[in-house]
Amino acid sequence: MRKKWFFVLTALVILTSVIAACSPAATQAPAAPAATAAPAATEAVAATAAPAATTAPAAVQIPAGCPATQMTTADGKPWSDITIGFSEGAVDGVWRVKQVEWLKAAVEACGAKFITTDAQGSGAKNLSDVEDLISKGVNLLVISTYFADEVVPGIQEANAKGIPVVVLSSDLGQGADYKTFITVNNLDIAHNAGNWVLDHFKDADKIDIVELIGREGSVAAKQRTEGFHAILDNNPKVHWVANVTAHYMRAEAVTVMEDILKANPDKGSIDVVYAANDEMALGAVIALKEAGRLSEVKVMGIDGILCEDYDAIKAGEIAVSYFYPNFADEGAAAAFAILEGKPVEKKVIGQTVAIDLSNVDKYYPRCAK
Repeated sequence: MRKKWFFVLTALVILTSVIAACSPAATQAPAAPAATAAPAATEAVAATAAPAATTAPAAVQIPAGCPATQMTTADGKPWSDITIGFSEGAVDGVWRVKQVEWLKAAVEACGAKFITTDAQGSGAKNLSDVEDLISKGVNLLVISTYFADEVVPGIQEANAKGIPVVVLSSDLGQGADYKTFITVNNLDIAHNAGNWVLDHFKDADKIDIVELIGREGSVAAKQRTEGFHAILDNNPKVHWVANVTAHYMRAEAVTVMEDILKANPDKGSIDVVYAANDEMALGAVIALKEAGRLSEVKVMGIDGILCEDYDAIKAGEIAVSYFYPNFADEGAAAAFAILEGKPVEKKVIGQTVAIDLSNVDKYYPRCAK
C-alpha cells in the first residue's frame, strides 16, 4: 500500500514538472525605451557684433558773420557757387548805404557772391536792374524798392524762372510773388506818431503841423502818410501848415524846410515837424537851427538807426524817432534759409519802438555811423 502511494506521488511530481516545462515563459514587461537624449543644445548664435561706432563727422564750422546754418544749398552746392543779387531803388542815405553794406558783409561772410544795383531813384532803371540781375544768373534776388508797381514785370520774370525773391521794407505791386516780405508795420508807426502828437499837445488849442513826405510810389511812404492822417485829420485842433515831399533826402529837407519857415515867419506858427525818415528829420533840424526856431518845434522821425539821430535826441533836437531796421540781417538770414531748403514765413513783421530821451542810451550801441 505504501509502495502504491509512492508511485502515485512520483507520478504527480513528474506530471507537474512536465506542465511547468510546457507553459510559455512569462512575458517580460518590455523595458522602457531608453530615454532619447535631448539633442544637445544648439550653441547660441554668436551675437552679431555691433558695427564699430563710426566717428561722427566734425561739426561744420560756420564762418563768423555768416547767417547760414550749413555750408551748402539744399542740393549740395557750396556757397562759393552761389550768387545773391540785390536791387536797391535808390542808395540815397545812410539807412540804405548801411543796408547794402550789411547785406553784402553777411552774404560774403558765407563765401557766396554778391551783386548789387542802384536804381538812383528811377523806376525804369529799377526794373532794368532786376532784369539785368536775372540775366547774370543770380540764384536768389533781394529787392528793396520805392517803385512797387514798376518792378512787377521783372519780379514776374524771376518767378517764372524759379529764382526766389526776398523783399525788404516796402511791399511790391500786384502780380509780383516772393518767398518772404520782411518789414515793420508802417501804419502802426504812423498811428503811434499821430497819437504822440495828440498826447504831447493835449492842452493846446491848436496844433500846427508840417509833414515831410518820402517818395511817391513807395508803399512804406504812402502808409506813413496815411496812418498819420488817419489819427489827426478829424481832430479840430490840427492845422496842416504844409505837406511836402522831400524824397527821404536830408539836403532836400533843408531846402523845403527853409521855404516853409519863410512862409511862416511868426514864432509859434509851427509846433511839429513829422518827417517820414530820420534823414529828413535831421534836415529839418538844420533849417530850424539856422532860423533860430528849433526850441519851439518838436521834430519827429522814423528809422532810429543813425548815430546822428541818437545824438540829436540826446541833445533835445529831435523829440522822438520810431525804430525801423534796414532788414539787412533779417534779409540775409532769410536768403540762406531759402537756399538751404528751409521754410520761411511769407510775411515777417518786425517790432518798432519809440526812441526818445528816456531810452536812447539803451539803443545807442547799435546805431549806424
